[in-house]
This record gives sequence, structure tokens and C-alpha cells, in this order.
Amino acid sequence: MFSNSSLNILVIEDNTGDFILVKTYLLELIPGAIISQNNFLAEAELSLKTLQFDLIFLDLTLPDSESSNSVVNIIELAADIPVIVLTGLDDKQVGIESLKLGAMDYLVKYEVTQATLLKSIVYSIERKKSNKNQRLSEEKYRYLFNKNPESIFIWDATSQNILDVNEMAINRYGYSRGEFLKMNLQYLLSESKGTLTQTARLNELSKAENSTNDSTWLLRKKDGDILYTRFSLHFIDYDNHQAILAMGSDITEKFLLEKQLANEQQIKQQEITAAVITAQENERTELANELHDNINQLLTTSRLYIEGAIADESLRELFLADSKTYIVTAIAEIRKLSKSLLPPSLGEIGLQDALNDLVESVQKINKIKIVFECANYVEDMPSEKLKLSIYRIVQESLNNTIKHAASTNVYINLTQTKDSIILTFKDDGIGFNINQKKDGVGLHNIAVRAQLNNGKLQLNTLAGEGYNMVITFPI
Repeated sequence: MFSNSSLNILVIEDNTGDFILVKTYLLELIPGAIISQNNFLAEAELSLKTLQFDLIFLDLTLPDSESSNSVVNIIELAADIPVIVLTGLDDKQVGIESLKLGAMDYLVKYEVTQATLLKSIVYSIERKKSNKNQRLSEEKYRYLFNKNPESIFIWDATSQNILDVNEMAINRYGYSRGEFLKMNLQYLLSESKGTLTQTARLNELSKAENSTNDSTWLLRKKDGDILYTRFSLHFIDYDNHQAILAMGSDITEKFLLEKQLANEQQIKQQEITAAVITAQENERTELANELHDNINQLLTTSRLYIEGAIADESLRELFLADSKTYIVTAIAEIRKLSKSLLPPSLGEIGLQDALNDLVESVQKINKIKIVFECANYVEDMPSEKLKLSIYRIVQESLNNTIKHAASTNVYINLTQTKDSIILTFKDDGIGFNINQKKDGVGLHNIAVRAQLNNGKLQLNTLAGEGYNMVITFPI
């Protein structure tokens, strides 16, 4: 087996006859072997520090050492070199004990044959290789385990006692390895509303054999802070224990950001709801004022003329004619009011014509020049909801301009691109400082309508420099 091999062998033996016997057998088995002899433990220790060997035979009865010391010292120096212990008949029990100390095999001197020697050499070399590979594998696993950027826990699937943790878990949660290994997983669970849920989930997991799970846990650090940890859980066999390996990512920052975003969205939704309610109340107030101050007065006056016609026959025709005039005027005012509340032209002639009608009606009763342009607009592209929102935004903007801007010129543009509709509204009025205008209900309503349609609103206005608004709506 070893005919084509060359092994460097050290025989630590002070008995010349025993050494010659072993050397003879070795050279017959391994013709190219280089065989060295050391008579003392100290001499062997020096050889191992300065020379390279492939195999060591160790006698337990050396002049300068006790048997146990020989084994311990030589095995420590040998490292990855297999050591075979040579014993006398009286040292057989000591030879067995030497295996526990790390020797690969033991041979009784007076029972050694070529066959037993060959068997021992092959067994010792292969076992040492196997042990070395296993050790390297364990070292590699331990390195990957400890240097993993995620925290790793291993706990008993039944008792939930922690069996092992990696360096990241120690650094992240603040407990030492010794503290962790004395701990039950329940101790780490946060004392919060979710504790019972987490405990129940743990109990379910311990019964779900060979399954895997991903779940989020609230774990308490040593300083009392709570970490939201997303664990990937796997069943493994660990030192003859059915265990769970949990690899965890710290998602505390992500969770808190999501929670903050949810709160901000809730607040924003509340603001939108409040703005809608405010707009509705303002519209109702305006409607009530219009009905009371204008239409109600027209109808009251008409009623007085009718009562006068009933009472005075000589003036009846005159009174009835005047009453008819007031009633016709009231009807026209009601029609105008209805049109401002819900323009029927959107469903009948489309947004572009509805905006033309709006511009025309505003110019009739206000000393203001309005230019409305529409480019590449396709009527059937936007939804009815978006069309109405655009109409209301233009209506609100014109109303704001007439009431507050003191402008003489207004420019309105509606442009459609491949994936959006762009509304531009400009006036040459007095403008305002956006940062100081906190209570602008009209402007707030415009912003809310834009947001409800996923529109991006851009305002550019300063006191004395007019007003420029651009809203981009995705189609």
C-alpha cells in the first residue's frame, strides 16, 4: 500500500530492541520510509519543533516522563500528526486512556505484527485526516456562524432554552454568551400586548416538526430597549437536540418608519376629510346667502306685487308685469346657481367646452380678460372624476383671482401628453407669500382636489408678482 510513498516517521522509544523490531516492520511495509528514533521526551519535543513528520510512535515508559505527561505533551506538539501509542502488557489500561487524550491508536509491544502495524497505521492516518477535516469544517461553520451579519439563535424546540448564539446576537442584544446560555427564550420576549401571541406562536412552532417559518418578534435588549426582529426559523439537529435555528434581521428602524408613515397618512387623510367638510360647509353657506340675499328678495318682491295686484284692480296689470319680471329674474338666478354647483355641460359637451362656458360666463360679469388654451387634449382619456376635479380647480382659481388678486389678465392652459394632463393657471394680480398664507381655504381645496387625483401641485407666487399654478395629473 505504501510502496510508492515516502513517510517521515518518528519513533519515541528508549528500548533499542523494540525500536529495531518496529523499524524492521515499517521498512518492510513502507520501503521508502525515513525513520528516526528519540530516546527521551525532551529530545522528541525538540524534534517536533524543528522537523516535519508524518507519523509518530510513542512509548509510554520514557526515562524523563510519566506516561500521561508523554501523551499530553507529544499530542499537543504533534497537532495534525497522528500519534500511535506503544504500551507494554502492564500498560494496556493506560494505552486505552491515552485514546481519550487524543492518540489515534495504541499497540501492545509484544503483540505487534506486520498486519497489526499496517492496520494501525492506515486507521490512524485516515482517522486523523477525518478528524482534521471535521475540525476544519467545524471551524468554518463556527466562523460563518459567528461572523454572520444577522443575529443567530439556536434554542431547544421543546424547552425553548437557548443553546447557542453568534457574535452579532451578543452585540445586538447586549447579553454575554454565558448569560444567553442560561436563558430561556421567553425571557427575551417583550412584555407587551404581543407577548401572549408570541408565546402561542412559539408553542405552535415547537409542535410543527420539520417546518420552517418567517415571523417578526419583539425582543428585549439587556438595556430594556425593544427590537423588532424578523426571524427565519428552521428545525435542525443540534448535539442530539431537536432545535430551532433562528436567523434574525433587525427591522426596528423600518418598522418605526412604516409606523410613522402610516400615522402621517392618517393625519393627511384627516386633513383631507376636514378640508372636504370645510369646503362643503362653505358651499352651503354661500348657497344659503345667495338664496336669502338674492333669490329670496326677488321672490318676496314678486309676492308683494301680486298681493298689490289682488288689492288694487286699477294697478293689477302693472303689478303683475313687474311681478313676472322678478320671477323670471329669480329663475335665471336659480339656473345660474345650479350651474355653478354641478355643471351639466361636463357630461354633455366635455371638459374643454365646459371650461369655455365657465370662462365666458365669468368674463360677462367681471372686468377681467381670460385666455383659455387647450392643446392635444383628448376628451375620452381622463376619467369623469378627474374632469370634474379640473373644472372645480379652475372654478376655484377664478373665484380666488376675482376676490383677492385684483388682476386684469388670466391665462389658463390645458395640455395633454402621453401619460399626463397638465393644468396651468396664471394671473397678473397682487400675488401673496405662500409661507404666510396659512388660512387660504380656496387654495387648500385646490391642493386637496389635486391630491385626491394623485396630482403634483407646483405654486410660484410672491407678493406683488402675480400667481402661477401648475398641476400635473397622471392619466
